[in-house]
Amino acid sequence: MVPHLRAQGSGHILQVTSMGAGGGVASAGFYAASKSALDSLSQALAMEVAPFGITVTIVQPGGYGTDLFTRGTTATRPRPEYEALREQLAEMWGDDAGPDPSTAAPVVTELAGLAEPPLRLIVGAASYDMVQQMDQARTEEYRAWEHLSRKAPG
Repeated sequence: MVPHLRAQGSGHILQVTSMGAGGGVASAGFYAASKSALDSLSQALAMEVAPFGITVTIVQPGGYGTDLFTRGTTATRPRPEYEALREQLAEMWGDDAGPDPSTAAPVVTELAGLAEPPLRLIVGAASYDMVQQMDQARTEEYRAWEHLSRKAPG
């Protein structure tokens, strides 16, 4: 794809990661890790192809009705040591499967047509709020430990 877009001097690549690319969630660490890796790879790709008129947008959808957390957490044999965590996660996720994934299509369609698209776009109002909260908590933790971080050069 990149050689074709480079030859035409323009293009827009949409990379679908997840709102969870910024950090792991218990029982979904491998999922989050793979999305974080794709997020980082996509950011690097964006830098590499920008001189050729190609843009990259990292699409970070939130929780949609895809059975990720219900089937993903039941694919293994439950261990009694993790029963309390399983119960906590089940309560956190609740019975709401989330909106139908097709409800995100108009947003992605609009994004694809933008003349100057963003590097990242969170898809979903509730997801946007959650990512903002996670980012704020991370910034607060960094600030709380800044004194220790700055003790080392580099």
